[in-house]
Amino acid sequence: MPSPVVAPAMVPMSQRALTVTVERTPERLAAHTAAWEELVANAADPNPFYEPYALLAALRLLPDAKDVEVVLVWASNPLPRQPRFLVGLFPLVHRRYKGLPLPTLSTWKHGYQYLGTPLVRHDCAAVRRLHEPGAPAWVDSGAAAEHPMINHLWRDRAGIETLVTSTGRSSGALAVAAFPLARLARTAVKRLKPTKP
Repeated sequence: MPSPVVAPAMVPMSQRALTVTVERTPERLAAHTAAWEELVANAADPNPFYEPYALLAALRLLPDAKDVEVVLVWASNPLPRQPRFLVGLFPLVHRRYKGLPLPTLSTWKHGYQYLGTPLVRHDCAAVRRLHEPGAPAWVDSGAAAEHPMINHLWRDRAGIETLVTSTGRSSGALAVAAFPLARLARTAVKRLKPTKP
């Protein structure tokens, strides 16, 4: 009797070996198009700007794309002698935060793009955790410049959020605060409202 086919989602991510590759040219990235399209079809949050046709064109044609590095996260296939599959795609760029000597690594977005959500498989444990009741929303750091920009939203097991945000004030370009989950959104918006001169 043949063994049943095991779908990648049936084996927990914690039991799979993860590897990371970094591609620095569109030509090398294009070699992963088949796995990339499969990731697009199974992404937790679709992002048309990071689909192969759009991202490869942007990397080839836009002048600010020369420093972009695309990080690919691969998971081993639970089936024997089967190729690994792509579970994450992150176009990243090194920047300095507001001219300060604070190096940052952020998701690359060009001027014609309004969404910077990376592509992550929907069946990854970390992504499922973001959709649990009481979890914060996955925030795109540059969706609207006129709103408070939440650059990094990290989560620890104690239920505390560490929020690194732009204050919009000349007196302090960077504010770091910790908030309990229940008060995160209300407190963050209150602290980030621009003060009247």
